Amino acid sequence: MWLPQDSCTAYFPICGDIPNRTSLVCFAYEKGKFRAKRDFEARTFLVAEIKQAITEEKCLSMFPDWEADSRGKGKIQIINGTTFEEFNDSEGLMSQAMDVEMYRSFHRNRCYELSVRIATIDPDPEVQGASNQFSKEDWNEVHKALEGPLNSFRFLK
Repeated sequence: MWLPQDSCTAYFPICGDIPNRTSLVCFAYEKGKFRAKRDFEARTFLVAEIKQAITEEKCLSMFPDWEADSRGKGKIQIINGTTFEEFNDSEGLMSQAMDVEMYRSFHRNRCYELSVRIATIDPDPEVQGASNQFSKEDWNEVHKALEGPLNSFRFLK
């Protein structure tokens, strides 16, 4: 049973039970000082196995349930000597949004995905106040922190 901490909860699944993925590791950026920011919902780094992608071709292609947005598709990234294919996906519904930077690799006949997941809420600025929104500086701080685990990832065998 998945009982997420506050920093791991969002309208869209961001850690734990994510459709078509078996979560292996998930690090959440602690809400802490951003708790008062009305548009900050959750930010995570996730390592997952895609069990239904049993071939390299399936692993490195977009799933049918993804949006048609293929920003970055086909871009190759090398992370600690392992080749990953980069994908980007986004969802939005009822003033909620999630953007995902995904990195896929077919390693030892298994499909693995590393992802940075960003969940936001679009509050009404007239109600919440513009000063209470997540700034570009805030975004850079959080994104840099989540790039740490992404850039340090390596397969041990």
